[in-house]
Amino acid sequence: MIQNIFNVEIVASDYPLHIGKRCPQNQFDCDPASNKIHCIPLSSVRDCIKDCDNGADESCGVNKVVCDVGLKSSNLQCGKCVSAELIYSQCIDKKWSNLCNEPDVVKCASTDNCIHVDWVNDGEDDCGDGSDENPCLNELSCNEVESEEKGNPKEIEQQFGNKQVIKQTGHSGRDLPCDCGDILLANPHASSKFAYTAFDWRCSNGSACPFKVFCDFELFGGGWTKIMQRIHPTISHFNRTWEEYKKGFTDKGDFWMGNDRLHSMSTSRICANELLIRMKIAKENVTILAHYDHFFVDDQFNSYRLTLGMLEQNPLLPPDGMLFARNTVFTTWDHRTTRCIEHGGGWWASADNCADFALTASFKAQNDYPGLHWVNTRISSVEMMLRPKLYVPPVKQ
Repeated sequence: MIQNIFNVEIVASDYPLHIGKRCPQNQFDCDPASNKIHCIPLSSVRDCIKDCDNGADESCGVNKVVCDVGLKSSNLQCGKCVSAELIYSQCIDKKWSNLCNEPDVVKCASTDNCIHVDWVNDGEDDCGDGSDENPCLNELSCNEVESEEKGNPKEIEQQFGNKQVIKQTGHSGRDLPCDCGDILLANPHASSKFAYTAFDWRCSNGSACPFKVFCDFELFGGGWTKIMQRIHPTISHFNRTWEEYKKGFTDKGDFWMGNDRLHSMSTSRICANELLIRMKIAKENVTILAHYDHFFVDDQFNSYRLTLGMLEQNPLLPPDGMLFARNTVFTTWDHRTTRCIEHGGGWWASADNCADFALTASFKAQNDYPGLHWVNTRISSVEMMLRPKLYVPPVKQ
């Protein structure tokens, strides 16, 4: 028996054809019937990310069924596996399903439960999805569950320690915007949904050096310039060459700004930059933040060496996932002495290291590689953002 990174017990007897046969110890055989052997770590089984092409790693074991998928009350994005005889005692979404054949009951919005009419708005979430505790549901006439996306800016700021932002004006003072901070100062109501044009501050004629930027105008007052985005990691490809990381690339909505641009932005003559990393935990679909008080990338002649400040302590955040990237040069698979074709994304790592810890590494688990993660936490998306340390966002009326 082994526990995955979410402390869910994976028992070999639940997967008799997948565990203990062709794959090494503590690994899972995705398709025992296939001649092609595809193994993943047991720690990646039932972690809410489909690593096996056939989805076998996210299925429940023998004589077990899945329930409570996506329920806010259970906080488990992909539900849980229970024995068939325990469905009614352990599954929130099926707890009262046996009442559906009785008179004077109503069907819940998104679970299999039915409840008695007098249970509506009684202060107890009997449906499991909250649909019986909506004020508009006197007789469950509006049989919908109000959705609330986790990870909204207000929730994240509370999680991050209620960081206060003094709202004034001032940043680069240049006629042309050099980053998203300048763009927000020029337009305090700018939307994060669109791409914008910034200009390299190092050019003598700034208008001759435009580049596209994507911004976050909400977190802690806004003004963040995104330097990396992986919100579609199942389809985007980050195992790129040195030249591609140097110039930057986009792929199916995801992108890397480019190391030359990172160097330019982090050497601003105005002030140093801070780094904010936003990630989504796969299992709970909860957003976490990692904030560093300094970020600097050297030039190509120094292999884009990374200088990183202190990680702001946050009890809700796992340990420092950038620990091994500090004061390290940037490498890619074609600049490493170790062959890292499978999952070696470009990152700040030594030439003999495949950088399995990188936020650009392969999304899916394979063999003993646990998939995209932050320390020991499996993540489903990640964004990295810069902002000048002394930046003061404008007041939004």
